[in-house]
Amino acid sequence: MGKIIYIDQIPVTVEYRRVKNVNLYLKPPDGQVLVTAPRQVPLKRIREFVEGKVDWIRKHQERMQ
Repeated sequence: MGKIIYIDQIPVTVEYRRVKNVNLYLKPPDGQVLVTAPRQVPLKRIREFVEGKVDWIRKHQERMQ
């Protein structure tokens, strides 16, 4: 289970995994947001990454509805 943060009123689940990059996923059917990141990436960096993708997230969540 990951940590849930809110960015622009969007709940984002953050999971630290053995991955090389910060990755953003929208999970069907309702477009839940999941971010996976390497363990050493600070939460501040993840927050900045997702803030830059808010428009993309909203657009694709609307398509899923």
